[in-house]
Amino acid sequence: MRTEKENFLCLVNHGTPDRLVANYEALGVVRVDPVTALDWGPRKRGSSCVDVYGTTILWPEDQPAGIPYITEENKVIHHIEDWRNELKLPDYDALEPDMDWSENARLVAQIDRSQKLVTSILPT
Repeated sequence: MRTEKENFLCLVNHGTPDRLVANYEALGVVRVDPVTALDWGPRKRGSSCVDVYGTTILWPEDQPAGIPYITEENKVIHHIEDWRNELKLPDYDALEPDMDWSENARLVAQIDRSQKLVTSILPT
């Protein structure tokens, strides 16, 4: 029987997994890193904010997470053909000297890479 990682890689590489791939079982998820923190921004339940990409995020008090709130007035990309010019990304290279990756490195080191794929997930 394959490991969860092997089974997942078999699936995504168009092979035949030996069992159903269940959710995130093959992933070692690490959500502590400075890029995720920057992308997450000032989101708090019961409020709205604008993230580093310019997207308005609403997080109603009674909801489990925030959601993008996009209108004609606040949308980040107005013409899909021109998205490269309209989308403004943070300059991660300029921020790199100030980013502390030590906690991320500690958590990643705890994941058995023979069994899991390491990833980060940024929920809305």
